[in-house]
Amino acid sequence: TLTFQGTDSSQLQTSCDTVITVYDDQAPAIVCPASIVQRTDVGQCSARVVYTKPACTDNCNCSVAPQSALGINASFSANGSPWTETYIATDFSGLTSTCSLNVTVYDAERPKITCPANIVLNNTPGQCSRVVTFDEPTLWDNCGGVTYMRVDSNPANGSSFACGSYVVNFTATDSVGLESFCTFSITVVDVDIPVITCPANITAVRGDDNAC
Repeated sequence: TLTFQGTDSSQLQTSCDTVITVYDDQAPAIVCPASIVQRTDVGQCSARVVYTKPACTDNCNCSVAPQSALGINASFSANGSPWTETYIATDFSGLTSTCSLNVTVYDAERPKITCPANIVLNNTPGQCSRVVTFDEPTLWDNCGGVTYMRVDSNPANGSSFACGSYVVNFTATDSVGLESFCTFSITVVDVDIPVITCPANITAVRGDDNAC
């Protein structure tokens, strides 16, 4: 406030006030780091993502706070990716600006599939085959949602396998299409001793007296 005073020739005085208001109409500037693309951590369906906190500049003072963000050192899931991190800058006058970056976490880890051990069985006595039953493969994936299927043309589980050797193949596929494979062998061994039947005993009868 400025006060002005006037005095006339008779020394009479008067005054007036002038109020000067300076206000800030310049919003702060805020800059976010570049968007991030990162694969999941080993064995996890998420990734620990670290980035630099956004910075602001202003003709007056300013500060930065997360508006909608997990943070600069947080775990981001591959499910629901990409994530949008939004920060807001606020200056002394309450003026604000925002910036955003995207965090994309993707699953690059193949599922794991484990087949049963190789199987060696003897044939069913009297048959050139054996009914074979085996355990189905075990599955694991860092993000779940893994399925499997058999990809060979050998007899089905619990069916009769003729004597011989077979290779059984399985493939596992996770929710993003990554695949893994496993195989095991089935061998049915013929252990039956062959049976041979000879003709009946033969008794020769001598012919005429002149025959040997």
